[in-house]
Amino acid sequence: MNLTIVSRIAIFTLPTFAVFYYGWILYFRFNEFWLVIGANTLHLIAPLLATVFLVIPFIQTKGRERLYYSLLFISCLFYAVGQAIWNYYEIIVGQYTPFPGLSDVFYFLQALLFFCAVLIKMKQNFTNSALAQYQFDILSFLIILFLFSFEYIFKPLFIEPYTFTEVFFYFSYFILDIGIVLALLVLNYYTEINKEIKVLIIGASILVISHIAYSIMLLETSYQTGNLIDPLFSIGLLLIGVSGLYRNTLSENRIYQQNRFFYTRMVFPIALILLLFIWYVLHQYNDHNFHFFDLGVIAIVLLTLCRIIISRIEVIRMLKSKIKELTIAKDIQEKSLPQPIHDDKIQISTFYDASEELSGDFYMWFKVDEDKYGFLVIDVMGHGVSSALITMSIQSVAREIVLREQTPTVVMEELSKYMYELFHSEDHMYYFTGIYILLNTKEKRMTYVNGGHPTGLWKEKDGNVVRLASTCPPIGLSAQSPVISEDISYSNPGRLVLCTDGLLEKLSSSHDVNELEEYVIAHENVELDDFKMKLVSKLQHGGNSDDDKCLVIIDVK
Repeated sequence: MNLTIVSRIAIFTLPTFAVFYYGWILYFRFNEFWLVIGANTLHLIAPLLATVFLVIPFIQTKGRERLYYSLLFISCLFYAVGQAIWNYYEIIVGQYTPFPGLSDVFYFLQALLFFCAVLIKMKQNFTNSALAQYQFDILSFLIILFLFSFEYIFKPLFIEPYTFTEVFFYFSYFILDIGIVLALLVLNYYTEINKEIKVLIIGASILVISHIAYSIMLLETSYQTGNLIDPLFSIGLLLIGVSGLYRNTLSENRIYQQNRFFYTRMVFPIALILLLFIWYVLHQYNDHNFHFFDLGVIAIVLLTLCRIIISRIEVIRMLKSKIKELTIAKDIQEKSLPQPIHDDKIQISTFYDASEELSGDFYMWFKVDEDKYGFLVIDVMGHGVSSALITMSIQSVAREIVLREQTPTVVMEELSKYMYELFHSEDHMYYFTGIYILLNTKEKRMTYVNGGHPTGLWKEKDGNVVRLASTCPPIGLSAQSPVISEDISYSNPGRLVLCTDGLLEKLSSSHDVNELEEYVIAHENVELDDFKMKLVSKLQHGGNSDDDKCLVIIDVK
C-alpha cells in the first residue's frame, strides 16, 4: 500500500472533518437535538478513523515498533468504545452520561495505553544529545502545568464534596496528563524530529489541552455536548492516527532539517505555555474577577517568554553557524573518500553514514600494481569532531605507507606507530580498530590484518563463508602492540564484505556478524549494487545505533 497516497488522503480528511464539525456546532447551536446527535456522531467517527489509519503501520511493523502501534490502535479503539457508551446515554436514553461511569473507564484506559505507547516511542528514539538547558525547560514547563492543573482541577476536589470515585478519576486524569506531557517534552528535546514525531506531538498536545479544559468545565458544571472544545478531541485523535502514516519518513533535505532543528524544539513548549495563559486570561475575564495584578503577572510572564525567545534565537544563530561549518567539513571529508573501482578484476560498492556531522570511520583502497589491491577500513575510537580529525590525519599518511610497504603487517605496524606517537598522552589514549587486506588476483590469495575490528566476510562462489576475524589488538594501543596477519586462498570469484561496528549494531542487538553472514549467503547471486541497496534498506528497520556506519563490498572476479 502506498503510504504517501494514504497520508495525503488522511491530511485532506482532517481539515475537512474539523471544518464540518465546527460548522455543525455553530449551525445547530440553538437546536439541542441535532447538536447532540451530530456532535456525538462525529466524536465517534474520529477515533474510528484513527484506528483505521493505525492499521497500516501495525501490519507493516514488528517487534517493539509493532507494540507501539498496537498500543496506539487499542488506545483509539477504547476511546471509540467510551464514546459509544456516551452516545448511548445521550442519544438513545436521552439523559446526561453519568460521571464517573463505564465510559470513563474506557477513557481512562485510552489515556493509560497512550501514555505507555509514548513511553515506548520515547525509549525507541531516545538520544542523549540535547543541551542541558532542555532539562530546565522541561522542569519549568511541568511546574507551570502542575500549578495550573492544581489551581483549576486538583484544588477544587478538596473544596467541594466529591465522592472517592470522582476524586480517583479526576486525579488519575491529572497524573496521566502530566505524564503524557512529560513524555512529549522528552520526545521533543531528545529524539530526532521527523514528520511522525511532529504529528504525534501536535495531536497529543491538542488532546491533553482539550482534556484539561474539559476537566475544568466538568468541575465548574459548565460543560455541555457541542462545546467548542469537542472537535479538538477528534482532531487530536485523528492526528495521532495520521502520525503512523509517516513512519520512517525523514526530511528530504537534511541540512534544511538541521537548520530547523532548534526552532522546532523551541516552539512546542512556548506554544503550550501561551495556550495555558490565554485560557487563564479568558477564564478570569469570564468570571469577572480580572484585576490589574493579574495583568502584571501576565505581562511579566510574556516578557519572560520574550526574553527566553530572544536568548534562544541568539543561541540558535551561533549553533547554525557552527552547523554550517561542520556541514562544510563533512562535505570535505566525504569528498576525500576514494571513488569505487570498477575494472576487469574487482568491483567495489560502499555505504557511509556519519552519526554526527563528522565521522570517525573511513575506507581507502589502492591499486598497488597490476595484480594487487589494498583495502583499508578503520574506525577511530569515539565519533564526532575529534575522531574525524584523527581519521583525516591517518588518511594523509596511509597512502604513502601502503604504496611503500605492501606487506599488511608492516602497513599496520607503521600506522600503529604513527597513531601512538602522535595521539598518545597521559590524558588521552586514542586508537582505532581496522582491517587491511592485500588482494593478489594473480596468485588468488589475500593477506589480511584485523586489529580488533569487526569480522570481515569472504564468500567464494558456491563455497562456504570465510571469516576474517581479529588477528591482533586495536591499532595504536601501545608502542609495541603485536601485529599478526593471516592468509586466505581462493579459486573462484567471490564477494568480500567489510564493515564497522556501527553497522553491526543496526543489524543485530548482540553486535555479532551472524546476521550479516546469513544475509551474504542468502544474497550470493544478487548483483553488487542491488546487494548493497537491500542491505541498506534492511538497516533502516534495524535497532538503534548512535555510532558511525561504514560498509565496503568488493566483488572479486
